[in-house]
Amino acid sequence: MKNYCKLILAPVILFGSILVAQPASFSSRGIGGGGALFASSINPANNKKYYVACDMGEVFHTKDFGASYSQINFKQLIGGHNSKVCFTSTVGLLLCLL
Repeated sequence: MKNYCKLILAPVILFGSILVAQPASFSSRGIGGGGALFASSINPANNKKYYVACDMGEVFHTKDFGASYSQINFKQLIGGHNSKVCFTSTVGLLLCLL
């Protein structure tokens, strides 16, 4: 009888502890999505604007020194860990080294 109780009690304790271990809610912590960020490029004419490349292909852009970010459309640019946005002396013209 004791072995029968152990067989029933062990899975209840095991699965009960797994259910309790899960977080109750999800909280976003910012950009990245699991990838690492590389090669930040700060605009020399306006230091509140910069670009950051991710090794998963995204390139992020901020206009307010990181308070909010937007992602460059993948049809325009697919980055990587070696990608770096370069600013030019021509307003509105940017280059990206891939």
